[in-house]
Order: sequence, then C-alpha cells, then structure tokens
Amino acid sequence: RDSLSVEGDIPQLITHNNFNDVVSSLKVTPGWTAQVYEDEHYKGYHLDFKGGENVPDLKGRNFDNRASSIKFIKDN
Repeated sequence: RDSLSVEGDIPQLITHNNFNDVVSSLKVTPGWTAQVYEDEHYKGYHLDFKGGENVPDLKGRNFDNRASSIKFIKDN
C-alpha cells in the first residue's frame, strides 16, 4: 500500500486516497500528538500517538486497518 503524508486533521480518511481502514503503521512528527479514531469525524475508540513515535505495525496495538479519522494536537 502507498503512504500518506498529512499536515492537518482528517475527519474522513476515505477522502485521502481511500485510506479508510487500511492504515497499518504511522510516524508522528515531533511536537505533535496524533489522535487516531476508528470512526469518521473523530468518533469511537481512539489511540494517542506522541510526537516522534514511529509505529511500524499497528497490530501490536490492536488498531491495524481500523483508522477512519485522525486529529493532531500541538504539544506544549
């Protein structure tokens, strides 16, 4: 699968190269926290990933192919 680089909140990953429910890894830019949600529009179960975190396989977090939206929060 291709990669997707994002620079802002995405309420529906399906609108970005059909990335809904296919994310299997992620890398977060330092200075930001990524909140990854299982449902569109930042709803449902979510996990927080801290800036600088590199997660090559979301299976270990039981979140492989489950992401439908993502929100970013600037770290203090």
